[in-house]
Amino acid sequence: MVDNSMKLDRKNVENISPLTNIQEGILFHYLMNKEKNEYFEQLSVDLYGNVDIEVFQKAWLKVVETNEMLRTLFRWENIEHPIQIVLKHYDLQIQLYDFINSENKEKELVEIKDRDRKLGFDLRTVSFRIMLCRIEEEKYEMIISSHHILYDGWSTGILLKEFDEMYSCIQNGKEPSVLKKTKFAEFIKWNRLCDDSSMKKFWVNYLKSYEFLEKMPVKQLSSECAEIYSNSKLKLDLDMYKNIKSFINLNQLTLAALIYSAWGILLQRYQNCDDVIFATVVSGRNCPVSNLENVVGLFINTLVTRVKTEESESIIELCKKINLNIKEKVEYEKTPLINLKKYLEIKNDAELFESIVVIDNYPMNMLSGSGVFNYGDFIMNETSNYDLTLGVMDHEGIELSLTYNTSKYSREMIEAMLCHLSNIIEDIITNLMKKVEDIDMLSPQEKDVILSDKYLDNIEFQPSTLVKLFEEQVNENYNTLALISDTGEKVSYGRLNEVANMVADSLINAGLVNGEPVAIIMEDVFMVIVSMLGVIKAGGVFTYIDTEYPKERILTILNEVLPSKILIDKNFKKANEDILESYSRENKCDIFMVSDEKVDERGYRYICIKDDAVSSSNPNIYIDPDSPAYIVYTSGSTGQPKGIVQSHKSFCQFLQWQSRQFNITRGECFFQWASITYDASYCEIFGSLCFGASLLITERSKKYDPLQLVKILEENNVTILQVVPSYFRQIIEVIEEEKKLGHLYSLDKLKNILFSGEKLLSELIWRWKEIYQSKHKITNLYGPTETVLATFYPLSDIVNRETPVYVGKVIDGRRILILDKNMRLCPINVPGEIYIQSEYLTLGYFKNPVETKKRFLKDPILPHTGPDVYRTGDIGMLLPDGNIQVLGRIDNQIKLNGMRVEIDEIERVLNSHETVLESAVVLNNIRNTQQMQLIAYIVPKKEIKVTELRDYFRRFLPRNMVPQKYVLMEKLPRTHSNKINKKELIQTKDVKFLQINEEKILPESETEKEIYLIWRELLAIDEIGVDENFFDIGGDSLLSMQLTNRLRSKFQQNITLKDFFKNQTIRGLANILNNNNNQEDIQEKIAQNLKKVMNLSEDEANEYLKKVKKNKV
Repeated sequence: MVDNSMKLDRKNVENISPLTNIQEGILFHYLMNKEKNEYFEQLSVDLYGNVDIEVFQKAWLKVVETNEMLRTLFRWENIEHPIQIVLKHYDLQIQLYDFINSENKEKELVEIKDRDRKLGFDLRTVSFRIMLCRIEEEKYEMIISSHHILYDGWSTGILLKEFDEMYSCIQNGKEPSVLKKTKFAEFIKWNRLCDDSSMKKFWVNYLKSYEFLEKMPVKQLSSECAEIYSNSKLKLDLDMYKNIKSFINLNQLTLAALIYSAWGILLQRYQNCDDVIFATVVSGRNCPVSNLENVVGLFINTLVTRVKTEESESIIELCKKINLNIKEKVEYEKTPLINLKKYLEIKNDAELFESIVVIDNYPMNMLSGSGVFNYGDFIMNETSNYDLTLGVMDHEGIELSLTYNTSKYSREMIEAMLCHLSNIIEDIITNLMKKVEDIDMLSPQEKDVILSDKYLDNIEFQPSTLVKLFEEQVNENYNTLALISDTGEKVSYGRLNEVANMVADSLINAGLVNGEPVAIIMEDVFMVIVSMLGVIKAGGVFTYIDTEYPKERILTILNEVLPSKILIDKNFKKANEDILESYSRENKCDIFMVSDEKVDERGYRYICIKDDAVSSSNPNIYIDPDSPAYIVYTSGSTGQPKGIVQSHKSFCQFLQWQSRQFNITRGECFFQWASITYDASYCEIFGSLCFGASLLITERSKKYDPLQLVKILEENNVTILQVVPSYFRQIIEVIEEEKKLGHLYSLDKLKNILFSGEKLLSELIWRWKEIYQSKHKITNLYGPTETVLATFYPLSDIVNRETPVYVGKVIDGRRILILDKNMRLCPINVPGEIYIQSEYLTLGYFKNPVETKKRFLKDPILPHTGPDVYRTGDIGMLLPDGNIQVLGRIDNQIKLNGMRVEIDEIERVLNSHETVLESAVVLNNIRNTQQMQLIAYIVPKKEIKVTELRDYFRRFLPRNMVPQKYVLMEKLPRTHSNKINKKELIQTKDVKFLQINEEKILPESETEKEIYLIWRELLAIDEIGVDENFFDIGGDSLLSMQLTNRLRSKFQQNITLKDFFKNQTIRGLANILNNNNNQEDIQEKIAQNLKKVMNLSEDEANEYLKKVKKNKV
């Protein structure tokens, strides 16, 4: 249908022409986001004097008659290319308002302006209007509203000058002359001619090696947050304005060169890099078309400006380089932005930059001397499609303004940004020979706030050892339960101390030297804890090695630690005797089997914890608090696991904070959930045993089965639980599922839930609180192994599913420093690398002084005075309330199910395989689920088999570091500097995963088909054979938990994680489920027969069956 209101009178059409390149861009954004009113401009001008309304109207009509762009409208529908149409005549309607008698004139004026902005423009009509508001007898405010597609900032000065002159002529009874001006169409003809090849060559070279990766920090948003633009301004004082003018004149620079340099430096600091780009506006009037200086129109163009600082580059060198760049770009300044994206092979809908700089040197001086009006303030309110617009007004001083998207930037951040920009400009003009890297944008007051004591909570600590703390609890709580098993076994503090002393006595008699490392390789948690205590009581340093590690990894750790004593259990001996023999051949070593049985076997020494001949008294060994207590191994970026050495003093300091914070004392029960390879387990073990609490232990398969875990928590009155968020999700799903069936686990005794190891989402806490309200105290913990812990964040104020979750404020004895790449303090709300400062850092990396020196540094802020700092590699920022927000990593380290994983270590193994030419490994979610998995993208040398790759991985890496999915590629995507573009890999959708090349037997029975559908959904694989192993086709421990949950829900059977690990195929699981059904049928028949033969009721018969199962009758 044709909108009749949009019909044009052909007789009133003066000219039709295409749009300029920038007009086309503005029209594109207008059509994409009509509701946002992007590029709406509103200029408010104070007029002092008497205004003759009739003269005022006539003057503006003459201005419209003189300037064709004020008579221009646009069409784009049903035509190949949009056009602009100039009307011969346009009757401008001026709206008049009188506030002289209003009691609330300021409020009403603001409302009128807001209403005008919300009204916006329909570009199919002339997008120019005038309002005149009478404020006082001789004070008016003139409001000029227009769409930026019509004209630029320079044109604004021309319009005001012409209005002033027209008004003066008409007021004096003269007929104002209509100036003949160059037609805008002449400029359009020139604008659309371009030498594409030379432009491409220039811009590709100008942006060579630039990485389009860095982003400005923005606040965390609610998805419902609307995009509203606001503005903050800062007027530079007159002395600074004079110094700026003197600086640019003396050094033959332009104001643009100074402002671009300063803004570039600010962006570098905010983005923590040395190379940034942003949009800048050029006037466009410097072209071969004559007499454009007094033409109203949109001549400007948006270009890219790059500020890249070199090492040791001085301020003046940078400013002159930018000044030269501006001159070099003149020849290419009409390059359309869309062409620039094409040259750089960037998608057309992608944003090149987040900010734009507009230097508005409007020719307002044209108004001086007319004598008609005295002009007061000029206030421009404008929006664009950029989230951040820096406006620089050079008119009787310099005013800096930042227009910003309030959904992304807070007013506090913007105001700080303006102050930082002012500080940078002042440093530039007063210290031109200073190195750029030495510019300090923080004020002394800001530094004082960042380093104030409110971010550092210290409580006096008396150095101690784990042995001392534990033995104190033994004396105080001799008969109190120290260890409890979910199967009913119980060990008191007194008995635990005795058996630990037996281990210690055996090690001492075998010649263990104070400070010597001892390897513990066993699975039984009770024996592990006894062994740990025994080692430290003997003055040794324990290092635990997971029995499930690949043999090569176990040997790698043993060959680095070189223990002369190894503690094992009988289970490890049976499966890994070749490892022990291999190590023993090369190294003199005593291997002790710790057991509760007296066994005599050649080649091993035994420590029997029931042997009365072994001393159970406390060893008389002095342990220095500064000496090492344990070595914990994590993934290493060099391709080898990395040992971190922790001292007694540092760990005890943390444990005492933990005990105070969570009230860990006698009567509390801490559940031992974390893997013993992870230092969080030591916080559970020693956090209990050094403070009189009980520690609940269970076998591995139970604690990683969410349903069994919840039952254990409820039945054993656990009061403290520490888990990773990804596993907690499984717990919630189990509880929610059980609640649907009418059963809610009470968990009344549970007081504290602690999270660590991974990013925590408020959605999880919200779901938990929907079930249990505010019964439990929930805390998010943060800190690398090298510092044990650094911050904590109580989660008491989660108001919805999108409430930001931070890592909180520092624990006792820690300070967080957020530093940029040059070790300068970052402002509040600005990201940088997280450094943790403390007297209680670990002792460094075992036998790795180079890596230790790289990570453990002297105080960069107060050299020679403050404690050392640890460089985490985490990116984060300090928030105004003192909380810390973690944003990511500066390297390839990730956290997977709470464990530290170095992607580099995985890629080194993968690239060493004979079939792999090149590879990249990323952590990504599967089909937009919450499940994160390791995905390997491979450029092959020859045919690749998934089974061979997985087997190869498992020779060197733990199971959690083996990629679950594999994607073959012809080539890997690259950045402009030829690095592998992992962000592009993560964003790639609908990839085809490499399948195992074997004939697949599809499901036949109904049970198999139901299991098959669950596997397909969890594993994101379309076709699965019933005999394929779950872990061979992309499954992992977390997915296995989800699988057992789904199976329980679907089949209403109590299938456990242990059941699944014995049957890791669809066929195997189907057999279990079918057997369970058969068993239930048999039991039902037995119960019916019992009722008949023994004359029992149904309840009595069922109770009798239960006793039979438990072998009680």
